[in-house]
Amino acid sequence: MGFCNAAIAGMEALLQNRIRSGLSILGIFIGIASVLCMVAIGDGAKQIIVDDIEKLGGPNQVHFETRLAIWRKDRIVRWTTERYTLEDAKAIEAECPDVLYALPRTSHLRPLVTNRNGNQALAILIGVIPEYSLAMRWEVQTGRFISENDVENANQVCILGANTATELFGEVSPIGQEVKLRYYNKHPPVRLRVVGVMKTKGSSFSTWYSLDDMICVPLTTHQQRCSGIGYVQNLDVFFQKDAVFDRLIENITDVLRKRHRGRDDFIEYWRTTYYVPELERIQKVIKIALGGIAGFSLFVSGIGIMNICLVSVGEKTREIGLRKSIGAKRIDMF
Repeated sequence: MGFCNAAIAGMEALLQNRIRSGLSILGIFIGIASVLCMVAIGDGAKQIIVDDIEKLGGPNQVHFETRLAIWRKDRIVRWTTERYTLEDAKAIEAECPDVLYALPRTSHLRPLVTNRNGNQALAILIGVIPEYSLAMRWEVQTGRFISENDVENANQVCILGANTATELFGEVSPIGQEVKLRYYNKHPPVRLRVVGVMKTKGSSFSTWYSLDDMICVPLTTHQQRCSGIGYVQNLDVFFQKDAVFDRLIENITDVLRKRHRGRDDFIEYWRTTYYVPELERIQKVIKIALGGIAGFSLFVSGIGIMNICLVSVGEKTREIGLRKSIGAKRIDMF
């Protein structure tokens, strides 16, 4: 019965001072909301970093590029002679136990692509093998991806990114349609038949272009009909989660060195997560800024609530004294 009386008395006090009660609730709300917003935005920034890495196939990968020259003090000392090959990728997969995929890749920025109606698009041309979509987690929306037969026979087929397909064909299905790709301005156009369209991927922090501007062709088609080069520009190596990175690089370098007459001066690599520290610094700055705002909000709210409580207690001084005089216990007054 004492608890019910206390609750009724408390509600009556709140209703008698509605403005004061509203300000107290507003102060508590601002303090809690500021802290929750800080935590939510910090976690959201972290999730953005994770999602961005997943767009490129996840964090467990390393990219091998071709070092064309040896530099010393801003001068070229000598040019390298060795280059990656398709057989290098197969050897890495076979001889390195921690490697899941070793994907050869060639690329070219912004070649001109046109269709029969004259629609044009500037796409990112990449030459790949069938395992590329599986390792990079790129899903096909319609049609199919590159097959082993396409690579073996250098078939003139292509898979369009979502943006490229829209720019060239609009709402019409591009499957089975023909496009012309001009590798250079004076290069004769290469006719390609569209066999698939990729799902929307969006942009990435590590690329200045959208991943939906891609046009994928078989690696051998890129080498023989587009670029005319017989080597591979890049190797994208995907490895197991529990692999020791330094040992993995050592094993891959040993395989490449063995296949290239002991030379390793053309080998250059970087991890997909090379830009993660920069993004994490941005996340820390956001947390510090939001933490300062949240702390200031809590401070202001606390002062407001404290003042209201002091006023409320001051108004109850006479009532407290009267209750003590008639024998009320401390718990009753509380």
